[in-house]
Amino acid sequence: MPLPKIGLIVSVCLLVIGAIFMAKGGSGGGEPVLSNNVGVVCMNPECGYKESVDRQKYSQMTKDRQTELGITDEDMAMGRGRGIGTEQLPLVCPKCEQESFVNGFVCDKCGEIYAAQEGTFRDKCPKCGYSRLEDIQKNLKK
Repeated sequence: MPLPKIGLIVSVCLLVIGAIFMAKGGSGGGEPVLSNNVGVVCMNPECGYKESVDRQKYSQMTKDRQTELGITDEDMAMGRGRGIGTEQLPLVCPKCEQESFVNGFVCDKCGEIYAAQEGTFRDKCPKCGYSRLEDIQKNLKK
């Protein structure tokens, strides 16, 4: 399976797990809360710009970029948008102006903004080590 399709599948799984998490009322301890923001990170190593944006603003940024590139909604839904899904559409970084600005995460515990990590829990914060997915998995086993 091509990597872009895997990225789309992971993104959809994260959304479903997030919805389940919210429906169950979070972790029960009242600590981590699903962030209303999306982390957006520049993958250009010479830049590294990152910011937290409202989900609605991120959706509009993605839609604007899709329109700029002439990619239809149908193409994106069918995975024909340059071979990538909507969640993987690279945006133009406002700092370095390279096509290297991708969605990431905002840590629910410490607020760190970061790109997806390698490993089982791609949402594991590189600063504090918290993973919403790991927390959900632990709570489901209880």
